[in-house]
Amino acid sequence: MYKIFFFLTFLIAPLSVLAEKLDVIADTPSGTYDTPVYITLTATEPQAKTFYSFKPDGHPNDAFLYTGSILLKHSSPFIYFSFLSTSNESKIKQNDYIIRYPTTIQFREETFSGSGKLAIELANNGTEAVNIGWWYVQSEIETVTIPKGTILASGEKYSMHINYA
Repeated sequence: MYKIFFFLTFLIAPLSVLAEKLDVIADTPSGTYDTPVYITLTATEPQAKTFYSFKPDGHPNDAFLYTGSILLKHSSPFIYFSFLSTSNESKIKQNDYIIRYPTTIQFREETFSGSGKLAIELANNGTEAVNIGWWYVQSEIETVTIPKGTILASGEKYSMHINYA
C-alpha cells in the first residue's frame, strides 16, 4: 500500500508544478523617488492578461490593460494583477510610489502683454544637479513637457514659452 501511495505521489507531484498559481511582478518596488519612474509588469505566464489601476478601492473593471511600461510622474498607489482563467488569476497587489521633487527648484513666470504667451523659467538654487526631465508646465490650453533626462546643474536656469490664451 505504501508503495502505491509513494508511486502516485511521485507521478502527481510534477503535475502540481505545472498548475502553479499565476503571479505578476512589478520591477520597481514601492518607495520614494526623486524623479518619475517607469514601472514594468511581468506575469509568470506569458499568455496572461495584466491589468493596472491607480485606485486602491476601485473595481477590477476600472483597470487598464497593461501593454507596456508605465511612466509614473506623480505620487500614487499602483494596483496590478494578472488573469489567465477564472481558476488561475494572481492576487491583486498594491505598490505605493512617492515622487518627491526637490524644493530647490524655483519657478518664475512673466506675461508678455497681448502676446498670449507666458515665459517660464526654472532655476536650480540648490547645490546639486537635479533631473527635471519629464516635468511639465501646463496652461489652460497647452502643456509643455521638459525632455527626458534634462539635468539642471546648480545655479542653472531652464527657460520655455507656453501659450495661455
